[in-house]
Amino acid sequence: MLHLLTDGGMKDVFDDFRPLNLHSPPPHAFRSVPDGWQVYDVIRRRWLQLTPEEWVRQHLVAELLSRGFPPVTLALEKAFSLYGLAKRFDLAVFGAEGILLLAECKSPDVLLNEEVLAQALRYNQRFKSPAILITNGIDHHFYTRSIDIYYLTSKSIPDFVELKKIATQF
Repeated sequence: MLHLLTDGGMKDVFDDFRPLNLHSPPPHAFRSVPDGWQVYDVIRRRWLQLTPEEWVRQHLVAELLSRGFPPVTLALEKAFSLYGLAKRFDLAVFGAEGILLLAECKSPDVLLNEEVLAQALRYNQRFKSPAILITNGIDHHFYTRSIDIYYLTSKSIPDFVELKKIATQF
């Protein structure tokens, strides 16, 4: 359990947010504020309102960092244009060749289905990443490209070395 000492005594972040199947950011990355919780994003270097999707995104960052991903390779919630429409990806991992992985994060109560995958694939039309990850923090679906088709490769998250090997195949 992640307990934080607040002005009102001990509070448990998990009272508001359920445990995930990912590494957790450190306890000092969370703080209680009058309208809920905030989390410190180590990549963007700022405090953010903690929503269910942000909870998943920050746990994914902690997981990737624990798997050897250099912080400088991660980008979160960057705007881009797709067919003239403004879009925003959740997380991307960059390498010398461009984006190595495009990740779509959903709230823990959202099932990972064809609709979620379709959204990630639409966004990836812009980036042509060799790998896509969709996660709700509990389930993780990792897809890799073979020519122009993406296949479910794993239900786990690769480490950085493994992802770089996958990316060099293209």
